[in-house]
Amino acid sequence: MNFIRIHLVSQILKNYVENCRKFSHDGFFYFNDKVGKINRVGKGFLYNEEEVIHLDWRNVKDKELVTILKKIKNKDFFFYKQIEGKFYKTRPKRNVKT
Repeated sequence: MNFIRIHLVSQILKNYVENCRKFSHDGFFYFNDKVGKINRVGKGFLYNEEEVIHLDWRNVKDKELVTILKKIKNKDFFFYKQIEGKFYKTRPKRNVKT
């Protein structure tokens, strides 16, 4: 992997960890719209739709990495939060540019 790909992956992981701390959540963040076949990020890995095994970072295309980073930075994702034994879809407020 070259420097740019390594930087993109590190930024995706950094933003994932920050959002986990911010929302007190340690599970998956699901994307509203899939990026290629990728529909979620969790615990340092990307996952394809309906698959349990994570993807290798080297197999993800460059454009997909950029799109995933943008989605995470703009909070264009949701996660499931458990409240009184039930899981609810939770969407964080998106970043609004002025």
